[in-house]
Amino acid sequence: MILIALSVLTFCTMWTADLHEDLIRELELMSTSAWRVIWWVPLALFVHGDLFHLTANVLVLALVSWKLEPRIERKHFVGIFLFSGVVSNGVILAFMRLDSLPVLFLGASGAVLGLVAALAVVSSSRLLRLAVLGIALHYAVSGSTAAMVRNLPHFFGLLAGFVYAVAFRVSDRELTQAKISGPDRKW
Repeated sequence: MILIALSVLTFCTMWTADLHEDLIRELELMSTSAWRVIWWVPLALFVHGDLFHLTANVLVLALVSWKLEPRIERKHFVGIFLFSGVVSNGVILAFMRLDSLPVLFLGASGAVLGLVAALAVVSSSRLLRLAVLGIALHYAVSGSTAAMVRNLPHFFGLLAGFVYAVAFRVSDRELTQAKISGPDRKW
């Protein structure tokens, strides 16, 4: 829930302090300075372009958190969020730099989709796994070149969440605990 609070607090601070327009101008300048880009990649996870963007990310993050957070260790939950977000933002940065486009990326969509992928890894639900596969395929193959620049970070956020969950052997704590303690025996 701290991730949601940081996103909402950042959004409210930006809009009430009238920093949004300044931030957009700053983002356009980033293509000329590597230092500005380095700090922006992780910070962008908590900055959203408008109320709809914030609401969509916060709602999905809340739903995924509700199902995933009790099932895995907190360090892995935060690790998946940050790793997926940095990877997805890094991908859009790389593609925009290759095309010499202004660097502009905001929000936690890639990070949230990384959590969705991790939920699919720890879940025993085939339906959830198929849904995540469908989302991944959609982002991987849909749209024009311009849409691909926006879709690829989502895809790579999903992929990063999957890779993290598999690499660190993130598992369902309840299921693991049941395996360790064995079946309940009632005498």
